[in-house]
Amino acid sequence: MERPARSQPLIFVVDPEPSFLAAVEQVLEEAGYRATVCLTQDTSLAAIARQLPDLLIMAFPYHEPRAWRLLDQLDADPKTSAIPIIATSTDADNLAAFTAREQRRCNAVMLKPFDIDPLLEQIDRLMQVAR
Repeated sequence: MERPARSQPLIFVVDPEPSFLAAVEQVLEEAGYRATVCLTQDTSLAAIARQLPDLLIMAFPYHEPRAWRLLDQLDADPKTSAIPIIATSTDADNLAAFTAREQRRCNAVMLKPFDIDPLLEQIDRLMQVAR
C-alpha cells in the first residue's frame, strides 16, 4: 500500500525510555520531520497502521519478545510491511543475534547510545531509497 504524500515525512519511534523518546522527537522535528513517539510495542501497532509513517525507529530491548512480535505483525500486514525500520538496542549481543530475516527486514541497526548525526544520515538515506 502506498503511503500518503506529505510535505514533512512522518517518523514513528517506539522505545521504552521516555528520555530517549523526548530527545529523538526534538531532534527529528528540528531536522524537519514530523515525529510520533510511543513507549510500548503493545500500543504501537494500531497507531502505526493508522498513521502509516514513512519510517520507523524501533527499540529491541534484550530479552523483550514484544519487539519481535511487533516486527512479525508489521510484516504480516500489507499496509505496514514495507515501512523502513531502524532497529536500536543498548545491547550489542542482542543486535548481533538478529537472524537473517530480521537483518533483511530492518534497514539499519544502531547501537545505543549513538550520536545524532549518524541517525540523521541513516534516516536521510532511507528516505531517499523510499522515494
